[in-house]
Amino acid sequence: MCVRFLPLSSRLWEKIYSRITLMSGESTWLGKWCYRQAVATGMKRVHYLEEGKLVPAGTALAYAFWNFAVLGNLRSMIGMDKLRRGTTGAAPISPDLLRWFQAIGVTLLEGYGMTESSGVISVNTQADNKTGTIGKVIDGSEVRIAPDGEILYRGANVFKGYWNKPEKTAETISPDGWLHTGDIGRIDNEGYLTITGRAKDIIITGGENVSSREVEDVLSTHPDIDMVAVVGVPDEYWGEAICAVVVVGPGATVSAQGLANYVRKRISPFKRPRHVLFVDELPLTTNGKVDKGRVRALAFDSPTGPISTA
Repeated sequence: MCVRFLPLSSRLWEKIYSRITLMSGESTWLGKWCYRQAVATGMKRVHYLEEGKLVPAGTALAYAFWNFAVLGNLRSMIGMDKLRRGTTGAAPISPDLLRWFQAIGVTLLEGYGMTESSGVISVNTQADNKTGTIGKVIDGSEVRIAPDGEILYRGANVFKGYWNKPEKTAETISPDGWLHTGDIGRIDNEGYLTITGRAKDIIITGGENVSSREVEDVLSTHPDIDMVAVVGVPDEYWGEAICAVVVVGPGATVSAQGLANYVRKRISPFKRPRHVLFVDELPLTTNGKVDKGRVRALAFDSPTGPISTA
């Protein structure tokens, strides 16, 4: 079967990345070296493309070689050698993961929407793609950022309301037609929209506001992590402490201290998890998203308690 278009949730793209990373670790020393060189060269190329710069001839030549010797075979192995584009949505995905896939020759386009908007609100396209954003609002629609940072959307595809729930409808749609998405974000000067977190998922620790998504984006790039959710737990000193609830991939082993060392190089000190809780699975909603309410209950009520990484 020839796959040309592949829409998957971010969780499945993360699983593909984790599986490839684990497989590369089981290769011979030469195979590991070639894989690292191929991905590193691909990342250099991605950097130039993101900056809108011409890829230097040396980098382009090196990428052509590694694409022929390694990356083409890798894409064939995972059934993506004929893929024209992949798409991701439904849940946040790390920009670094998007860059990694682009480095191996698989371009992922991230979009954004919700049931109340009948699907799509904004989307990246092959001709107009900015990694780390969820693209530009669809034609004929409007997006603005409320004073509290919430993304508001207005368009013909906004639903009429919840069945027999006028109070909830009034909370969700303003009288002039703006849909309250519940997501926090920003719009850059080029019109690209970026989600920085959920209004309910902001953790206030030591007086600093931390988006759980930002921490999840970092942790999700760890090859041994299958799924992760970040929540705030009560703390006498900090008010709230950041807790990472982690599902480790099959056959993988990782410690709380190992995760602490991993994030230490990648995120500001006040954003680092102070606790880690390992679980067999994360609770999901009916549409496949992580149920943060039940995750908080796990973090609060775990018999052994979270493992401190402070």
